[in-house]
Amino acid sequence: LAVVLILIYVVRKNFLNIPFERDEGSYMYSGKSILDGALPFKDIGSQRLDGVFYAYALLVKIFGYTVSSMQMGFILLNLGSTMMLFFLMRKLVNPFIGLATAVFFAINSLNPFACGFTIQSEQIVTFLISGAFLTLVYYFDQRKIWLLILSGILFSFAFEVKQTSAFYGMLAGLILIIKDLIEDRKNLKRVLISIFIFSMAVIIPVLIDL
Repeated sequence: LAVVLILIYVVRKNFLNIPFERDEGSYMYSGKSILDGALPFKDIGSQRLDGVFYAYALLVKIFGYTVSSMQMGFILLNLGSTMMLFFLMRKLVNPFIGLATAVFFAINSLNPFACGFTIQSEQIVTFLISGAFLTLVYYFDQRKIWLLILSGILFSFAFEVKQTSAFYGMLAGLILIIKDLIEDRKNLKRVLISIFIFSMAVIIPVLIDL
């Protein structure tokens, strides 16, 4: 896994100064504007939910308002996604499949036709969704409510960044229902409570935003 992560970094660091295209530049500028006091839908015109702008505002705050610094930030997001996919598949199958998944994702993420060298919002979504599924799998193993809530919140944040992420949240909810029914079909109350908690963790952040 370390070799895969180093490979991603070595390749990506050669493209730190690639100029942004339209969406990348507008997201970054909107994030900086929010840090300067601007408000989405008032000072920033857009049809998107404002989660994407706050996500970029956070990244600008952490990494800085330059092309190279934002590229570096998204390299780290990519590395984080690779690691979480490794741990996810290692947990679900075995270490070999985890490593194969990480290698496949790493190679594909370097593909310029897959926005591999950009700071597009899809990379933020990939990071959040990977973390959400990984957290959900750990919930199945440990049955700690905070893990279920965290998973729901991550799915909610992914939806805030890109609305097509809703399908991943629905898939996770379906997995939760099926797994709980298979493992404990006699305890319907516990199943319903789990579904309710997960649903609220997904829905409440969106409602607060709206």
